Amino acid sequence: MTPFLGIYREPICSPGRHLENDRTILELAARHLETRGHRVALSSADDAERAGRDASVVFSMSRSPRCLELLTRWEREGKTIVNRPRAVIDTARDRLARRSFGAASLPATRVVATARALRGQIGDPFGAGAQWVKGGELFSSRREDVRRVETRDALDLVLDDFECRGIATAVLQEHVEGREIKFYAVGPERFFHWLGADEAAGRLPRRDFQVPATAAGTSVALEVFGGDIVIRGDGRIVLIDLNDWPSFAPCPDAGARAIAGHLEARLADSYAVASPARPAPSA
Repeated sequence: MTPFLGIYREPICSPGRHLENDRTILELAARHLETRGHRVALSSADDAERAGRDASVVFSMSRSPRCLELLTRWEREGKTIVNRPRAVIDTARDRLARRSFGAASLPATRVVATARALRGQIGDPFGAGAQWVKGGELFSSRREDVRRVETRDALDLVLDDFECRGIATAVLQEHVEGREIKFYAVGPERFFHWLGADEAAGRLPRRDFQVPATAAGTSVALEVFGGDIVIRGDGRIVLIDLNDWPSFAPCPDAGARAIAGHLEARLADSYAVASPARPAPSA
């Protein structure tokens, strides 16, 4: 029996350098599990159904609708899935725009249709200044899916591109001034790494933003996640992006160790649920 199956993210969802970084974090997590004595298989989303028949815990970076459907079925059948497929689906930007995140507020945000025939409903979004326009859907991504625009003509060009590519919705988000922070997390407390957008990576003082940043991820039931926040001049924390299972590019080995520890704990939990009176078998 292979207790763990890892599923790679689809290349279409990993633009540019993210493709290699995404592969690296998945493979490092698998390697750390193996050094702890566990059996691990890795698979593409296309081969996952065959590869994962005997797996107890599946850790997946996939965002394809077909693979998410498979993971949903496996979850119903009793497999442990990290991240849960519903949590991954809920990170689509058009879904995030409709949520609240407690201490981490969202910028002024609107979900709009990309179709030219419906753009009259948008009105003038630039009364408050520059806007970020982001593809609203989960599957398929490019660098160009997030762009800052300052005129209606620039906005229409981006929406034209989205419409041509079959992206039905876009998120318009006001630009927020302040100190931008990128973060990576495993669980609510197991691991947290952050760096400022204008600083070298490192372990800098966390001040008061770790709790709201991690709460944003756990509020949608993510276990391995990351995102971007802005600390405004008045101290308010604004969540500008939230991602399921990022690449942990600034901290791959430390992140992978934390992920492996989390997955090992989830395996123990799955055995406890299946046989509460018996200890988990050794690897």
